[in-house]
Amino acid sequence: MVRIRFDKKKKQWIHLTPDDEPTDLDITTDGFRLKYLDQIKKDLKSDLDHVEIICGSVGSGKSTLARLDCRYVSDEKFHPSTHIIRDVNDIKRVFQNAKKGEAVLIDEGSGIFAGTDSMTKKTKYANYILDVCRQKNLLIVISAPNLHRLSAAVAIDRAITCTRVYIDSRTNRRGRFAFYGMRAKEKLYRFAKSNFGSLKGAKPKYRGQFGIDKTYTEEYLRLKDETLDLALDSFGDKEKDKAPTPQEIIREHNIELIKIHWDKPIREQAEILNLSTRTIDNYRQHVKMVEADKIEKLRLEKSLNSTKDAPQT
Repeated sequence: MVRIRFDKKKKQWIHLTPDDEPTDLDITTDGFRLKYLDQIKKDLKSDLDHVEIICGSVGSGKSTLARLDCRYVSDEKFHPSTHIIRDVNDIKRVFQNAKKGEAVLIDEGSGIFAGTDSMTKKTKYANYILDVCRQKNLLIVISAPNLHRLSAAVAIDRAITCTRVYIDSRTNRRGRFAFYGMRAKEKLYRFAKSNFGSLKGAKPKYRGQFGIDKTYTEEYLRLKDETLDLALDSFGDKEKDKAPTPQEIIREHNIELIKIHWDKPIREQAEILNLSTRTIDNYRQHVKMVEADKIEKLRLEKSLNSTKDAPQT
């Protein structure tokens, strides 16, 4: 673990010693991760950008690590009110105002880039912006509870690395992470997709630790509250009263039939329903995703009950 602080006069990060008085501006992180972030800074200066995913359960510290990464790469130009995207409505404002070499955090990214929501206008728009913003030379951090719930276009095609944040089961302490490079990330994503969200399908490149973030605490908590309000308001009366379309009714009917005949081969199911094998495979992936969500919700409920007195990050 190393402790660093940005020197505004020298315009550079300085490494601190145990004798240096600690401040709220200090960043404590893993030495290997610091080298990784230094490489990102070099890439941004070389007219590239970098998209990373940070995933982890509620309260594990994924937002904390994301903010630390953004602070370091942007040389302390990161601020919650100007560099955090809560929903699609923030995308234009944040990306337009972000300058080259800075960092943007897409908090709760699964709500924007969800794989099960791939046909909505908001997701198409978000994916399009993510594709065309390369010339901004930004670090774009996508924080999401579940890697497998992100779309493949983001998790495989656009993101370069993935970091899984977790709570140490032996000590019940936060601040632990497992880092995955591009190939391991893709392997991890595909395994999680097929195994109800399990993240045991790939070996991390390395594991490490990180400290807490004490900057802009009130601003970030306010943004968290606003994000919750946005989520609650997203299911209004109009959405509840909206009648399903004939296509949606047929789709749900076909999915129920597939669940009933789950053990039959895909080709046989396709013949029964007069659908393509590709459509059947998509429906089956949807069923797996729904079941994975149910398991994840149960797991999160247990996690919340066991950590309800601990501060959320």
